[in-house]
Amino acid sequence: MALKLKRGTWLLWVVALIMGLGVGAWELCRHSQDEATVIESQPQARHFDFSADLVQSVTITESGPPPTSIKLYRQAKADHGKSVWLMGNPDPVAVSAPGVDFLLGVVLGSQNSRDFEVSTVELKDYGLSPAGTELTIQLVNGKTHRLQLGNPDFAGDSLYALVDPVDNVDIPVENQKVSLVPRSLEELTRRSPTDWQQADLETDGENGNNLDGNGSEGGVSSESLAR
Repeated sequence: MALKLKRGTWLLWVVALIMGLGVGAWELCRHSQDEATVIESQPQARHFDFSADLVQSVTITESGPPPTSIKLYRQAKADHGKSVWLMGNPDPVAVSAPGVDFLLGVVLGSQNSRDFEVSTVELKDYGLSPAGTELTIQLVNGKTHRLQLGNPDFAGDSLYALVDPVDNVDIPVENQKVSLVPRSLEELTRRSPTDWQQADLETDGENGNNLDGNGSEGGVSSESLAR
């Protein structure tokens, strides 16, 4: 009787141990899956934390030679409140809204997961001292952001860039954060004024009919654009 009791107790311990190991493995697996889901659901940090609809204007400046500057700006239409994109050339000219939207999508979609710091004196090795191209983004609230583009990286699919670089002529900063942005910005920022112009003639006519007499940019005159 004592022997049967010991065997039964031993079997109960084995069963309990197996069940415990099974429950522990299941909990560990579920916890790992939950962590993976949380990581996947967390949005990647971006270089700019504002949306495209808050952008008032984008100025693309090329150091050249020859140096060039193209300013694309948003203006509300009087009939139904939707905005159109114009270009000071120096007179207001309608430009392709999908083209501007694509440019903003690439700029605002870039992520900062591969940013790294270098000393300021090393920026020339990345084509960032001085930068060949600079985008100046003005928001509807008046704030301004800058993006300077340099050389392609070693892989060839990204450009070195400075996001809102720190400029201090009197006391230069020792280090700057270098970012990697999509290589497609190289081609997008090299578009000529003709490339930016609206291809749809009907849309061009509508945009032109909704320009006010002085071609204002929500209070900014064409004279200021020319400057």
